[in-house]
Amino acid sequence: MDYEEFDKVLMGEIWSGRNTMAVFTKEGNAVRIAVESYRKRDPWRGRTPVVRIIERRLQALRQEGRIKWSGSAWEIIDRRK
Repeated sequence: MDYEEFDKVLMGEIWSGRNTMAVFTKEGNAVRIAVESYRKRDPWRGRTPVVRIIERRLQALRQEGRIKWSGSAWEIIDRRK
């Protein structure tokens, strides 16, 4: 599955300072809306919790060296939104 568009939304929220899980999962947040769209597709088909999907992408971006956890919020390392 291609995560490029979802990652752009996630990185945009981190870039703008809305960078905690509580904000990402709030109703109406851009990340939450994007996750709901992805949940309808394979392989999740709506079964995987929103928080789990977001966490997977955060960890993937962290492993790629694009973001880091500062202890209280996510921060951008790679400035390429």
